[in-house]
Amino acid sequence: MSKTGKTDRVREFLEKRESSTRFPWERQFNESRKAFEAFVVYRDMGPRRSQEKVARKLGKSAQLMARWSSKWSWVDRASAWVDEQDKQLRVSQQEAVVKMNDRHAK
Repeated sequence: MSKTGKTDRVREFLEKRESSTRFPWERQFNESRKAFEAFVVYRDMGPRRSQEKVARKLGKSAQLMARWSSKWSWVDRASAWVDEQDKQLRVSQQEAVVKMNDRHAK
C-alpha cells in the first residue's frame, strides 16, 4: 500500500469523524461558506423547495446547485431539519399543556 493511499484514507476518516459531530443542518466539515449559504436557502424554502429556485434566488447556475446538493446531501439534511423542527414543536406543545394543567389545578 502506498503512503499516499494510507494518507488519503486517514484524511477521509478524520473528515467523517469531524462531520459526524455536527448536526446535518449545520455547516459541514469542508463545506464552503457559499455552498452552506445555498443550502440554508434551500432548507428554509419549505416543502416546495428546489435547486432551481435556489439557483434563481442566488443568481447561480442550476448545474452548480445540483453539484452542491449532491455533494452536500441537501435533501437528507433538509429532511433532518424538518424532523428536528417538528420535534421542537412537539416538546414546546407538551410543555404548554403541562403549564396549562398546572394553572387549572390551582
